[in-house]
Amino acid sequence: MLEELSTLDTKIRLSILPDDELSQASDRFSISSEVGLYLIGDNAEVNLFFKSGAEMPRDLRLFLQRFDAIEKNGTWRIRRKIVKSLRFLVMIKELLELNSAVMSAFWIDQGTYRIEISFNHVESERVSEIVLLRLPESNNAALEYFGTSIDFLSVLEETHQRTLLSVIEIRSDSPPTAELTPENNPIGDSWTRLVKLPYGSTTIDGVYITKALLAPNGRIKETVPGSLYYASSTNPFIGYISHEMNSARILTVGSFQKLTGKQFTMWYILPSIFVREFLSILSGSRSKFSDWNPYLRGIFDFPIFEKFIRQT
Repeated sequence: MLEELSTLDTKIRLSILPDDELSQASDRFSISSEVGLYLIGDNAEVNLFFKSGAEMPRDLRLFLQRFDAIEKNGTWRIRRKIVKSLRFLVMIKELLELNSAVMSAFWIDQGTYRIEISFNHVESERVSEIVLLRLPESNNAALEYFGTSIDFLSVLEETHQRTLLSVIEIRSDSPPTAELTPENNPIGDSWTRLVKLPYGSTTIDGVYITKALLAPNGRIKETVPGSLYYASSTNPFIGYISHEMNSARILTVGSFQKLTGKQFTMWYILPSIFVREFLSILSGSRSKFSDWNPYLRGIFDFPIFEKFIRQT
């Protein structure tokens, strides 16, 4: 697994300080949060969270009411459409459209948003072209880092230093036969897939790492011959979980899957504060998708999971 996760060996970090209410409130009330980015056609939403407390400034309560925030299980959750910094958003979309690009981190701190995108080094020139074209158009935006990255796990480790993360592992030993056909599974029966945009996606835009692709076709884009590909597909089980998490405003900071023959394993990396709610969603999926027979393989603190992956 570590070899596959090391394929994304380069990353870029961009920041922006938009002049909007959410950014101003983050600065004024010292709100720091991981952020979920939800892209819907030409529109986009951000979702963030922070712990609620018994004592809260009146101005903050009024702000939360204006933003249609919800409080659940000791956590305030805010969802907001992006109406400013649209040129910055165009740059992010173009970067994420690259075959190997995965959004690996997105957070807000003291009013400033920072986003990291991991990718394979073969696309560095194209990343440079996009940034040099779009960055001058984006007010209050900056390029903070563009260079090598140890691997995808190292990026998640940095996120864990800001927000405690847990990893949930789910497995199905017998997915429905239809899900393994070329129509629904264009890459074959042996691959690891990193989800490009892990929060709220209705389709699975995936970066595939495999050495067993039988023959590329029109649905598959080749990045590194013989090892790295892009393809888009659907999966009703994963789609259900994504929909339910999005409805409950449960943030996902990373998601990847592995298919070996008929054995399908899924990993969700999310802030530890949301684990209990995620398990409720998984419990509901078992009756709705009984033909998948999904079961829980484990819940790990991120450092334990990372140590296991690096040692195996």
